Amino acid sequence: MKKTKTYSTNRVILPLLFILFSILFEIINFLWLGFKNSSDRLIVVPEYFIFDLAVIIMIAAVIFFMQNTKAVAVFFYLFLSFHFLLNIANSTMYKIFGDILTLDLIKVGGEGLAAAEAGFIDWIGSVINVVVFAVFVTVSALLLRYNKKTFSIKSFSYFIFAIAICILGQSIGASLFAIGQSTLKEGTNDAYAVIESDRYLWDNLQFKIDSYMAFGHFGFYSKYFTKLILGDNVSEDEIKEIQDYMAAGRVAENKNAPLYDQNLIFILCESMDSFAADPINTPLLWSLSTGQSPDSVALTNFHARNRTNNSEGITLIGNMPRNITLPESLTNGFKLNYSLPALFKATSSTKDTITTYIHGLDTFYSRDTTHGEGGGLGFDKKYSVNDYTGDQSMKQFKYWMSDAEFVENMIDKFIPSNERFLTYFASLSTHGPYTGTNENFAEFYETFDNNWEEYKAWVEENTDIILPEKGTTVYNQFRHYKASFIDFEKAVSILISTLEERGLKDSTSIVFYGDHNAYYHNLCNNIKGVKNDDFSNLYINHIPAFMYSPALTQGNPIVIDTFCNTYDLLPTVCDLYGLGGNTSWFQGYSVFSEDIEKSFFSSNLSGMFDENFFCTSVKNIITNNTDATMEDLSSFKEKVVTFYKRQALLEKIYKNRIVV
Repeated sequence: MKKTKTYSTNRVILPLLFILFSILFEIINFLWLGFKNSSDRLIVVPEYFIFDLAVIIMIAAVIFFMQNTKAVAVFFYLFLSFHFLLNIANSTMYKIFGDILTLDLIKVGGEGLAAAEAGFIDWIGSVINVVVFAVFVTVSALLLRYNKKTFSIKSFSYFIFAIAICILGQSIGASLFAIGQSTLKEGTNDAYAVIESDRYLWDNLQFKIDSYMAFGHFGFYSKYFTKLILGDNVSEDEIKEIQDYMAAGRVAENKNAPLYDQNLIFILCESMDSFAADPINTPLLWSLSTGQSPDSVALTNFHARNRTNNSEGITLIGNMPRNITLPESLTNGFKLNYSLPALFKATSSTKDTITTYIHGLDTFYSRDTTHGEGGGLGFDKKYSVNDYTGDQSMKQFKYWMSDAEFVENMIDKFIPSNERFLTYFASLSTHGPYTGTNENFAEFYETFDNNWEEYKAWVEENTDIILPEKGTTVYNQFRHYKASFIDFEKAVSILISTLEERGLKDSTSIVFYGDHNAYYHNLCNNIKGVKNDDFSNLYINHIPAFMYSPALTQGNPIVIDTFCNTYDLLPTVCDLYGLGGNTSWFQGYSVFSEDIEKSFFSSNLSGMFDENFFCTSVKNIITNNTDATMEDLSSFKEKVVTFYKRQALLEKIYKNRIVV
């Protein structure tokens, strides 16, 4: 007589529950994130849900195959938890920053956690996900505990049956993948294939939001991690093609450039928003940033939206990798021949050139390995708060050292003697959060308090920003923020006065730029009166960039009101200093060239825009300028295609460390 064996029906029900729960989780997540198609209709499930379903079925088949009851439960809850945690992360990333979580963000997670605060979390979305997850866990737990129904298998073992079902599940999943890939839409216009072809989107995943909306949670992440594992290797022929392409873009140094052979101080002004400077509290910064100083070059239509490390990287190398971190790429001796320090040192000079990087935090974003001597970026020296010898102390991310005190104490590092120099400085005190009281800012709080009434009257008469009421939380944050820029102004005054004292005023220029807006505590949105999720409003990304350059202006300030962004800063410096470089390597254009009309910004965080259009999804482009024409839209699409084609090529260089 053939033997039979009895099994709990939970062996079948749990995989089915996993399929059901995963689909419901996906629908709830999509509805909460508010994804919409080009017709402005809510997207309930991804367009190519078949990829999602394929992965879900394959995981469910593995759950069914597993023999041990505890192992089944662990595997079941593991993947539900994975989905749950990613939903919370993506809810926060998308609602606060318009982004979703990928490995590049995880790799800088330590820095993110150090800079994070409770206000960054999408609490409502998190609660919704917690409740849904709790319901799923409760239902499955009750089922495991109280379901006593069984089934019997005759004639063959459950193990053979389980293997068959598992193989069937994998086969169904693979078939669904194949069907999904065969149904991917091709672009109708080859010139716009990068943004119109779903096949290109699937193969490259360059547009994260579009990819996530199209392929769903499991579809997107399975493809994403498969690409990471398999890599992006290139053949010898491809390497030769890349090298030839890059060689065609090389530009020789120009000894007739207006600032050729001069000194440069490049300053990343942390969180410098358009309301950071004013004529009452910070008259020097105000006059420089608005073009009212005879020594200023003001970029009055400058925009940026990136994390600090990306903003800094873009100004140092002209582009930024997205699928690999810069520190990873710079390991094993990979050198960036077109970095600002490398180009600066490569130009002819009548005396030695020294390149220096200065920031308060020595190891943040792995600067200790990338910015120091031999670190790949090309700096000769690197200094941090560890080299400061004064009396102030600095606690990370809250009680910052005064920039004025830091600069004064380190002035000989900023302005070396008897050498042509490039000094790159990332400011300290202007970094958030803007809560609490910093004893290092005592005199700057006092200055702001004394000037409040005069400043308030000026704001009401000359600006459209919204000043917070005294005594409120937002007011205290704003007071702290403004005090930090009063401090920064003092630091700038020290730099300029030292240049004058040392006879370097006419041979040294200072470039200032904001890396991003004042996003801490949503201060930017509160002061500018913009909703927190209104990412398409360019006002929130309109921040200062300007130069102090007596040698360039000759007493006549220069104001450039053409749209420009972070990518354009290094090409501009190369143009002014005759550094040469490589137009194939840079993603921007000199503001003094006709090509600046092509300026286009794509954030490593999320979103891309010019002065007419904005999108986080290239399939849903938002018009910001009512006067924009169809020709303008075509131009915008061309900018997107140009940028992302070049980005794909650059990624291969970074990943494979191709010498160009």
